[in-house]
Amino acid sequence: MKNYSIKIALRGMSPMIWRRLQIPGSTSLANFHHVIQIVFGWDDDHLHRFHIYGKDYGIAYVGGLSFSDNPYTLYLGVDARNGT
Repeated sequence: MKNYSIKIALRGMSPMIWRRLQIPGSTSLANFHHVIQIVFGWDDDHLHRFHIYGKDYGIAYVGGLSFSDNPYTLYLGVDARNGT
């Protein structure tokens, strides 16, 4: 499976705050969320939503957003449109 070079930038910040990561395609969206928390030094207080091909994905929290897919079974190396 491929590795992906991903740049994450925080919007609305000046100067820009960003991180560049090398992530294996076998990484689930849930694990990607945890990686983002670690590289920015956050304590899981910053929730996320991944918007891929017009659909939202993420980890559901009580009182927060809910999602129809399990983020532990969705992987970066799989095309969200057709599952390949």
